[in-house]
Amino acid sequence: MKTIYIIFITLIFTFLIQKASAQLIIDNTSMTPAQLVQDVLFIGNPSVTNITYSGAAKAIGKFSTGNNSTNLGLATGIILSTGSVLDAPGPNSSGSTTYSNGTGSDSTLASLIPGYTINDAVVLSFDFVPTNDILKISYVFASEEYPEWVGSSFNDVFGFFLSGPIPGGGTYNNTNIAIIPGTSLPVMIDNINSGSYSQYYIDNTNGSTIEYDGFTAVLNTWANLIPNASYHIKIAIGDAGDSAYDSSIFLEKGSFNNSISDSSSLCVGDTLYLFSHTIPNFAYYWTGPNNFTSDQQYPINTNVSLVDTGIYSLYLINGNDTSFYGSTTVEVFPLTPVDLGEDMVLCNNVTAILNAGSGYSSYEWKNTAFSQTLANTQTYAVFPANYGIGTHEFYVLTTNESGCISTDTIRITFQDCSGIDEMPTKELKAYPNPATNLLTIECPVTHASLSISNLLGQEVVRQPINDKVSEIDISKLGKGVYFVKVEGKEGVVVKRFLKE
Repeated sequence: MKTIYIIFITLIFTFLIQKASAQLIIDNTSMTPAQLVQDVLFIGNPSVTNITYSGAAKAIGKFSTGNNSTNLGLATGIILSTGSVLDAPGPNSSGSTTYSNGTGSDSTLASLIPGYTINDAVVLSFDFVPTNDILKISYVFASEEYPEWVGSSFNDVFGFFLSGPIPGGGTYNNTNIAIIPGTSLPVMIDNINSGSYSQYYIDNTNGSTIEYDGFTAVLNTWANLIPNASYHIKIAIGDAGDSAYDSSIFLEKGSFNNSISDSSSLCVGDTLYLFSHTIPNFAYYWTGPNNFTSDQQYPINTNVSLVDTGIYSLYLINGNDTSFYGSTTVEVFPLTPVDLGEDMVLCNNVTAILNAGSGYSSYEWKNTAFSQTLANTQTYAVFPANYGIGTHEFYVLTTNESGCISTDTIRITFQDCSGIDEMPTKELKAYPNPATNLLTIECPVTHASLSISNLLGQEVVRQPINDKVSEIDISKLGKGVYFVKVEGKEGVVVKRFLKE
């Protein structure tokens, strides 16, 4: 999985590290709406006041994660829903989950989609005084309206409506800042889907950990602020067109507490995003390691490597005048790829031992058909009795000491080998057993195929048999137990031998 890092260059440098999340857990009873704002969105920041909530009790709560991965993209925060937040955890067993809150409309929200009737509106509002000059909110919009009601008369919507002074002059007046990146379009069903800005859409059909049929990727919204000034924000979501098919908005914990740092950590292959405030009448010029330069306000350095470690600096240019604005230090850590080897085909009486290799600080094994973690060790034993005949896919997620993540997937196919002795075993001889360099095969038939496999089911030798007595060179095989299999028109037979 990829971790995205964003570096904000301001007079004080801020950055966000967005991490993967895990099994969804909903709590809608232990915290009041005011506590959710103060202790989740603001993490105890006393500068938030005048908190009001309009909506059903079941429509707001805290979400968090357990030990198993989900594709939501956020680890913890608060959730607002046009239905019941308790319906958010997966699996996605219904395409039409509905809980009618009966809370009516909201005029500010309705202004985003003229001609639609808003139902089941949920509104969370508060005042706050920022200490930084930028507001960043990370969120995910999810809905049961996806994908079948895209382009219909049902277009569930939400908004972040900001009010307060704009740096350089002017005022935010219920300005919706929840917009599609690079546009002025609000985030709603008809604007983000598989056919419109699809890079931000996740199809959750048959999803195992989230109920909603579809949701956005993690989106970040920004607004320039004046430190220590007073602002008001209204967060609202509603069903548009009817009261059926729930939608929810997930807000990341600490969204209103920008971290402050002059450094950031990435892994090889990640993407580095640099960010500067809008500064009227000035041009931008960035410099960095490995001959990095850019004249963009938001430069991107893709697929970073170790040589991209260093200091990134921003200069402002106005005519012939150039001034230093700020810098941030970025460190890129090495990635340790994990390799599970080739896919395996085994008899249903052979256990497969999967090995991710050493050198990692943590391991997480999963079967792609289930959400739970199977093991947190370097190796994992796949017992055929636990999975049955057929093909099963497993993957491992490893983390090295620098926190860089690698994954790999392998398929194990168990076959029914109950009829492999159709060729009489007494007529097939393999000797000596144990063997060292040569293995002699006596077979009553010719024009057969011979293969040798190890205990992992990996084929290490394959050759035809044209004589009733054949010598097989096994000198390059490592010590251990192997299976020799002979296949001919008379049937299949398998014998085991020990290589010394």
